[in-house]
Amino acid sequence: MKYAVFVIMAIALMPGCQKEEITLSTAAHDVFYLENDKASMPIRVHGNTASKTFLMMIHGGPGGDAVVYRSDYVKNHVEPEFAMVYWDQRNGGASQGGVNGGYDEVEQFIEDFEKVVVLLKYRYGDDISIFVNGHSWGGFLVPAFLQKDNNQQSVKGWIQSAGAHNIPLLNQYAVEMLLDKAGVEIDAGRHVSEWTNIKAYCDDLTIPFTEEQSRKINEYAGQAQNLIPELPQGLLTFGDIYAVYQENNFPVGQMFFPYNPLPSAVARWLFQGQQLSDGMPVITVPTLLLFGKWDFICPPKLADDIEQRVSSSYVKKVIFENSGHGLMATADKEAYWEEVITFINEFK
Repeated sequence: MKYAVFVIMAIALMPGCQKEEITLSTAAHDVFYLENDKASMPIRVHGNTASKTFLMMIHGGPGGDAVVYRSDYVKNHVEPEFAMVYWDQRNGGASQGGVNGGYDEVEQFIEDFEKVVVLLKYRYGDDISIFVNGHSWGGFLVPAFLQKDNNQQSVKGWIQSAGAHNIPLLNQYAVEMLLDKAGVEIDAGRHVSEWTNIKAYCDDLTIPFTEEQSRKINEYAGQAQNLIPELPQGLLTFGDIYAVYQENNFPVGQMFFPYNPLPSAVARWLFQGQQLSDGMPVITVPTLLLFGKWDFICPPKLADDIEQRVSSSYVKKVIFENSGHGLMATADKEAYWEEVITFINEFK
């Protein structure tokens, strides 16, 4: 029988104990943990909690971490506006325990997500406004959370940042992009050997793709972003990530010995061709779709599928001309965060 423990809530429910006093601040730096089903997951809240507005960064992977999104630009321009929530999901980041063994299914991630929202409202008040921003795998987890039961009633808006809500469609669009760009780059004489290999592989593919082919497409998509002149750099350099980890007391060993997401149950499940398109009509919260033009990993055409299916009265799509998969941290970062801040201020 499953059991969940909210450390803070458990203390509050003990006879004679009082609820923890939380001081709202314009420059908060709070660290606490969600303990649920054999996993201990750190939650870092930085920024303007006094605004009563919180943006949850739902990181990629599965197996990534959230603190990597806390760049200098975010600290200087976003955290003063509202509170940023950096939650490390189970089996990723600085979380502990709960590795596989029946605790690595997508339903488990959704349950964790639900409890993080409850914990935030418990700590900072039922009246806070919560927005959710899903990147990459996080862009699957967020709509999965929103489509379940009444979860979307607990948030004010959804930001989809280069998210992967439909794996078969993602693979189809990625192959199309890879083949188109391979022709251009080969003709231009740039990285001919690499692009020839990519083109040869993609030319032989037929729909539907197998799990092995899905993994290979993902691998080539990541490689492609380092081969094109439109993208001089990736999401963050090694030095950037190392500095962020050190500043946030994150276990630097994760850079060298990270949790490998590929063998996990949820990763296998994704690569086998999962999709959330059919459930999109139940989503009614304001929706902001942000994608990079040169994102081979989660192609920008994925935004069209969401835009056409959700029932939200407000849907805005923005494609950033100078970005790939790491649109929030590279050439278009100022424009990206301006869109995010404007969206949140409109619907908080």
